[in-house]
Order: sequence, then structure tokens, then C-alpha cells
Amino acid sequence: MHSLRITLIPKGDVSSVFIRLPPANVTVLQGWEARFLCQIREQRGTDYVFWKKVHSDGFTDLISYNRNVVNTNKYTVESDYTMRVRDVILDDEAWYECQAGVDRAKAFLSVSVMAANMTLSVYPAPPFTGSTLVNLTCRAHHSRPPADIHWFHGKTDVTTLSSVTCLKAVGVDGFGSTSSVLTVAVSNDGLSYRCVASLPGTDATLDQIFSPLTYGASSAASIVIPDVLFMTMIFLISSF
Repeated sequence: MHSLRITLIPKGDVSSVFIRLPPANVTVLQGWEARFLCQIREQRGTDYVFWKKVHSDGFTDLISYNRNVVNTNKYTVESDYTMRVRDVILDDEAWYECQAGVDRAKAFLSVSVMAANMTLSVYPAPPFTGSTLVNLTCRAHHSRPPADIHWFHGKTDVTTLSSVTCLKAVGVDGFGSTSSVLTVAVSNDGLSYRCVASLPGTDATLDQIFSPLTYGASSAASIVIPDVLFMTMIFLISSF
């Protein structure tokens, strides 16, 4: 079923400009760029198009009128009225409203922050004996929102196993931490364990890899147990 968009024009206002494609809600990582679409139809020389930022307290900042931008260091308005927010910070989280004549549409910018750091630990510590049960604990600290954690054994996703437990804690500011425990039996299969933290709505990840859990004479040489064994950060943000 197709929805019908109707714009009511007050009596005496002969403007026919309207929004053909409204902006959509956006989630981006802090430090990256947000983009809001607002495609206009039937604009004439006397018709104005505005972009505004609407704060949580209702206060409104004017961003642009037509393609004239108030703060060119922060915002850009392109020829089709697409509006870009540069170097996004937490204070940029708000509603953004496009107004064409009397037609209005708005979308919300949510700002995510990747975990400050990530730790991976094992208990009990090696050396191990065959079939020993160990707990691998992966923690993602201070992200917004709390990160999701997935576990891999080699290339196999084992997150849904009954031996995995996960706990999230979040504060009033939206920041929080996630702790996930994977309980496994030691074996000499040679496959590493990996935990991956990701932020909902983004492609940002933090990875940590733990050496294969082995037993016997090679245990002490094949495994190292610092809190942070290996960490990489990958930001695969789709280009705007």
C-alpha cells in the first residue's frame, strides 16, 4: 500500500514548494559525518528552504536558509538540500528539521561511541590438562550504547551456545559496559578463540583473539595471558 502525502497551504499562501523525499533517522560514530536527505519539489525564487537543529529542551538553532549555511565549519548544504554534519560529537545528537514553505520533516541523529578499551582473560590459568573447563571473559568498557559481543571458535560463531553468558550495564548518559563469558573445554584442536564487540546501528568493531587452548607440555609456550592479548579496531563506515 502506498501512502499519500498531503500538504495543506494556508489561505493566502500561494507557495507550492514541498518536500518530496524527507530525511531519515541516522546513527553515526563520534568523529564521523552524518548526512540528511531533503529533496524539494516546485521551489521558486521566492520560496525558502530551511534546516534547523531542535534540541531536547525545544530550543531551535537555524542551520541554513536555502543553501546559505550559518556555521560552515560544522554544516554543509548541497545543491539538492542534502545536509551534512561534520565531525559529529555528542552535542550534535538532536532532531534535524527540513522546512520547505509550510512543509516540514525531521529526523533524529543518534551518536555512538566505541568502547574505550576491551579485555580478554582466562580462568583458571594454564598449564591445562585434557578436557579442563575454562572461562574466557571478554569485556568491552565504556561504549555508547553498551556493545554487543560475539564469540568465534576458529571461523565458527559460538555466541548462541548455552555456555555463553552476557551482562550489560548502562548509565543515564547512555554509556555502559558489556561482559560476556564463554565456558569451554580445553582441547588440542589448534583453533583460536575470538571475541568481537560491535555497536548496534554501525559497522564499528573491536576484536580480541586468544591463542588455542592446549594441554600438555606445550601449554606454557603456546598461550599468553595478559588482559589484552591482541586488539584491533575496524571502522567500516559506509561512505556517504
